[in-house]
Amino acid sequence: MELLIPEFGTIFWTLIVFAITFFILAKYAWKPLLNALKQRDNSIAEALQAAEKAKKDVSLLNVESAKILAEAKKERDKILQEAREFKEVMLNEAREQAKKDGLKLIEDAREAIKNEKSAAVQEIKSRLPSFPWPYQKNPAA
Repeated sequence: MELLIPEFGTIFWTLIVFAITFFILAKYAWKPLLNALKQRDNSIAEALQAAEKAKKDVSLLNVESAKILAEAKKERDKILQEAREFKEVMLNEAREQAKKDGLKLIEDAREAIKNEKSAAVQEIKSRLPSFPWPYQKNPAA
């Protein structure tokens, strides 16, 4: 039964030791602990504010990057369209030039053939003796 009901001396000395410990802790440890807790509280609050600011900055950057990406896509589409138009113009010009060159070559070839034919006929006429041709009108007759 002694264990369940402490004696008066034990209670007295326990209260004295508790009071001394409380006084020492209150005098020397309580303020630094409270200051440390307050600093920790402040640093956590600052970190939360910084995180919130960073979150806003990231969202602004996302919006800005989306705008830049949209502008880049528009610019890309514009450049591609201009390139397609330029390609069509160049192809049309090349076709026209090829047609002109082809027609000129054909005309030159016809002219060369005509000249060669005339030259060949003249050469044949000059090599053959002057016989009356059967279908040629005889000036004497």
